[in-house]
Amino acid sequence: MMKRIISCLLILLLLLSTAGCTERSPAAETPEQIETDPPAETTAPTTATPTAAPTAEPTPEPTPEPTPEPTPEPLPYQNPFNGEGQAEPQTARPFTVMFDNHKQALPHHGVTEAGIVYEVMVEGITRMMGVFPDIQSVETVGPVRSIRPYFLDIGLSYGAILGHAGGSEPAYDRIKAERINNVDGVRGSFSFAAFYRDAQRRAQGIALEHTLFTTGANLYRAAEEKGYRLTVEEDYGTGLLFTEDGTPADGETAETLKIDFRGKTSSLFYDAEEGCYYLHQYERDYVDGNTGEKVLFRNVLVLFARQFLVGDEYGHLGIELTGSGDGYFACGGKIVPITWKRDYGQNFHYYLADGSELQLGVGRSYVAIASSYNGELTYE
Repeated sequence: MMKRIISCLLILLLLLSTAGCTERSPAAETPEQIETDPPAETTAPTTATPTAAPTAEPTPEPTPEPTPEPTPEPLPYQNPFNGEGQAEPQTARPFTVMFDNHKQALPHHGVTEAGIVYEVMVEGITRMMGVFPDIQSVETVGPVRSIRPYFLDIGLSYGAILGHAGGSEPAYDRIKAERINNVDGVRGSFSFAAFYRDAQRRAQGIALEHTLFTTGANLYRAAEEKGYRLTVEEDYGTGLLFTEDGTPADGETAETLKIDFRGKTSSLFYDAEEGCYYLHQYERDYVDGNTGEKVLFRNVLVLFARQFLVGDEYGHLGIELTGSGDGYFACGGKIVPITWKRDYGQNFHYYLADGSELQLGVGRSYVAIASSYNGELTYE
């Protein structure tokens, strides 16, 4: 009896355990679910990056105000030939040199070192005279040609030593009578040694009279050997007045000037960029053979003077450069009428129509002297 009860309990327990194994758990997955439902993506834990505190914009440094360039102190002295400032007063005695202005003689050498260049008629052609404030630094000068009495007047107006190669007999007579200091390449004992013939020009077949040259040092040395005074007095002056801008306020337009010497014509053209005129003759620009550059002129003066034949066999001219006469002054592309005055042995002085003394622009000057009878100036 006891065994039957135990057997029944065992069977009952077995049935209960079987029922528990066959009941599906709600969380159990079927094969279809495994194939169709992808496993959930595993997301890596996100680590929060701490946000940096905003950086404050740097305060810009104030832009320093540019330091203005110091205005240079004006030089205490003025070059009496071109008005440019200089640290020392004029002490060197000026020289003049006669330049051969025949077409074959060009280019001239050394003219950019001249403060003033004159162009004046001789016999059927013009000749140039350069006025040099300090001749010693000029390396090559020439070609050099002969002198006339009116060129003596120009040179004497500056108290200059005159450099030339020959001259008319009236010129030689005055040189001797007035004991005019000169260095001559034709007469004058040893002074001709200061000159030489240019070998390159001679090789080119240029006529001998267009080949004579010198140097500033040679001229100075010759003058020194002759015992000439080589300095000027402390109160030396040229009679010229200068202003920074010499453009005539009420002048007419004159960007092109044509000077008819009656036998030769020269033209000048205004270069606005340079603020100067340049000379044109023989269908070419007037250049310095030492540099190859055009010679620029801040001031242009055209003076009319009485011109006459002296009556010798050579047809030499005379020009009256004492007293007064009419003329024109051009600067900055403008032109005005002027008058000129000069006493014997003294400086030239120039006057405007209202009687005030003319002021030139700072820079080199070109001075043409034409006949008051048949010389002519046209401009536009």
